Amino acid sequence: MNQNLLALYGLKWNPFSPELPTEAIHVPAKIENFCWRIEHAQSNLADFYREMGDIFAVPLRPHNRWGGFKALREVWFAHLETTRRRAILLIDEAQEMSPAVLCELRLLTSARFDSQSLLCVVLAGDARLIEKLRRLAQPRFFADPPDDEPF
Repeated sequence: MNQNLLALYGLKWNPFSPELPTEAIHVPAKIENFCWRIEHAQSNLADFYREMGDIFAVPLRPHNRWGGFKALREVWFAHLETTRRRAILLIDEAQEMSPAVLCELRLLTSARFDSQSLLCVVLAGDARLIEKLRRLAQPRFFADPPDDEPF
């Protein structure tokens, strides 16, 4: 395709060329935002509860965190009583989880003052996961908020 024909239609590149550069492809803002969220795997607590409700077939309302907390635990208690087996939750790329979600997961999966485990959680990730868990295990003071969360 010659340059005059491209200029006639206001094109920089031939849209049918197999050598079309990636910067020539238009990506709408909604798609770009979606791709960014997928690539960075940043979920808040509401997203976490939506996903847990979906996985365990429990209808949850993200604005009612306490109700979701109770509903999930009731399902897990009933499963333990009937089958004597714990459900297992596998989390890949766990180093990308927010500290708030990791703390919520810890509280959610144990009962009777941490003496009973309701759900087995397997965290899979790279070396950043170990560092994140070490930082979470360190005692925090009120005047010293975590670096990765707004105070």
